[in-house]
Amino acid sequence: MEVRTGKISSVNQEKCTAKVLFEQLDNMVSKDLIIITRNGTSLTIEELPKINQPVLCLFLEDSSDGFILGSWKVN
Repeated sequence: MEVRTGKISSVNQEKCTAKVLFEQLDNMVSKDLIIITRNGTSLTIEELPKINQPVLCLFLEDSSDGFILGSWKVN
């Protein structure tokens, strides 16, 4: 498994997924990654990560499949 940090590029509220920009990887953008939520519930628009918000992602070994584990506020 591989852990990466990136920034939200786009969000799909219906699927609870987002694409992530990885600047350190020549500005590569991921495919839709599942946003991990508490109890597997859907997120409201206010709870979803925002465009350019930093996120922590976990990718399965030798795969572009992964998850967004969380985000944090930038001061």
